[in-house]
Amino acid sequence: MIGVCGLSTSRYPGESKHEPFRSNFHEILPGLGAFSIRPANSGKARGIEELSTFLDAVIDHLSNRTTAHERSWYHLGESLSLKEDAVPHRTTMLPEKNQFDEAKRALPPEEHKILVVWSKDDSQLTQWKGHQIAHVRLGSKPGGLTVDLEVAQVRHLLVRRGEKVLMDLLKLTSRDFTIHTGEDLDKTYGIKASDKAGVYAVFNVEEDPFFKGTKWPEKRIWELI
Repeated sequence: MIGVCGLSTSRYPGESKHEPFRSNFHEILPGLGAFSIRPANSGKARGIEELSTFLDAVIDHLSNRTTAHERSWYHLGESLSLKEDAVPHRTTMLPEKNQFDEAKRALPPEEHKILVVWSKDDSQLTQWKGHQIAHVRLGSKPGGLTVDLEVAQVRHLLVRRGEKVLMDLLKLTSRDFTIHTGEDLDKTYGIKASDKAGVYAVFNVEEDPFFKGTKWPEKRIWELI
């Protein structure tokens, strides 16, 4: 009996000729199974064909870069290659549920994107709170935001002025953002943009009570951005 992986069951995998290997997923790996290899009068081991077929399928599977198995190994390698140490246990609290779908787990902290945005004065903050939005100038000029994949993955905004964090984290209440000109901001929200002809991303936000009162390591933040 050659075992690929063993687990106590009422019927040992491999006893059925038609079900020598079972997978709990839609792909052949990872899975659970065993192959029954027995002597035969012909001199050829009974069941060796099934094992040969399985090994060929595994080789094809491992050669295919479009499988979920390949994707999981890629992300495992990425995770294990991180250079920063983990935050010591119990030093900070993080949510367990996804903010956009509580039926799903929260993203790992490394993949939870926070966009650091700049606020010019207190009146702008008051307008943001009143409309539950925050706007960021887009473009290649200094201080502008270039739209890339990471921006589409943003979950929170951290507001700064100079090198000071001004308020608690702002949580996005929708996955996307809208595009406005400076003139649109004035007409829609009464916000006087620094560049009326400029283009701005507008995020729908609210203060996140989960992180209320969190002390942010400002020096470290400015090193990272």
